[in-house]
Amino acid sequence: STIVPWMWPGIVLSGARLLTAGLGWGDPVVVAGVMLIIIGAFLSLGPVLYGTQERMQKALLLFGLPFVLGLSWWLTTSRGIVALSWGIVGRGEGYWFLPMGVQISAFLAAIAFSGAGGNLNLGQSQNIKEKGYGMGFGSGRITSLLTGKKEKIDLSGKDFEVNESNLKIFAKWWKLMNWEQGTVFWLTGMVSIISLSLLAYETVYGRAGGLAGVDFVLAEGRYIATVTSAFVGNAFLAVLGLMLVATQFSVTGTTAKILAENWAILKWNKGGEGNLPKYFYALLWMQIGLMLLVLALGFKEPLQLVLISAVMNSWTMIIYSGLMLWLNTHALDGRLAPGYWRKGVIVGAIVFLTVFGLINLKQLFS
Repeated sequence: STIVPWMWPGIVLSGARLLTAGLGWGDPVVVAGVMLIIIGAFLSLGPVLYGTQERMQKALLLFGLPFVLGLSWWLTTSRGIVALSWGIVGRGEGYWFLPMGVQISAFLAAIAFSGAGGNLNLGQSQNIKEKGYGMGFGSGRITSLLTGKKEKIDLSGKDFEVNESNLKIFAKWWKLMNWEQGTVFWLTGMVSIISLSLLAYETVYGRAGGLAGVDFVLAEGRYIATVTSAFVGNAFLAVLGLMLVATQFSVTGTTAKILAENWAILKWNKGGEGNLPKYFYALLWMQIGLMLLVLALGFKEPLQLVLISAVMNSWTMIIYSGLMLWLNTHALDGRLAPGYWRKGVIVGAIVFLTVFGLINLKQLFS
């Protein structure tokens, strides 16, 4: 559920295509391959794994996000604001919620990748642990075999006596975690999606019929170049390309952590915890090798690769959502279990993804 859905290098190939278009040189497939090797090198040489991921993400987001979002709102017209307002409540031009003829696999891809798709959602708890927040304090981090100092890693987790005093501490920690995820992840993601949707409407809606995948982003860049300057249009494409490469960087690091932790658990009686860094770097380069193999076999269309990955990840989300719901309602003390509204959200997500997943399979085999 982690190796197969994430072995398709659609994200980094999309980034490479935008980057080469913005810079005006280079073969996207070759650049994507080089970027994958650079990602592996950065993750291997950074002293502390999560610290390397976080610094890379911060650097690109602090520079790239204000530029792209600022450009989106600078090009906005009153017509675009009206369309955006209606779109937020589900109304498009001549339809509600979904336009006729929409490709369900593309819709599933948009849903799955609007957040941390597939097993990446499970990686959020790893990040909290490696930051040392709350109950993650002292659990240890994955460090580089070459440049890092080995830390003792605790995979079995921690428990505490459920009493009034500890519940107050837990509630405070849980509130902080919700606040952090709500602002850094949900709010930032929502503002970004809304702004990029508005930019797409203002730049290519009604002007570039029939374009799909990365081609419509390239059309956005061309339009931006005509209303501003060639430099701004190319910079837009290059920055988006780098942000997608940074996304692949984070995805690769997180999926390798998930695989390594599960492998360590399977090898528990043979000192699996102590060998976690070795497992991580072996599985990291195995994943990179698989992605390079996909590129070498001639898969060159980014949208095709993204759709394959997204549809697989949507089914992964259905499975682990059910397992997560069962675990949190049966293995935890009732005072720590999720409330009814959280259970309702998870059940709703399972039903939603299952329905559209089955519709997608029907379209695929019809």
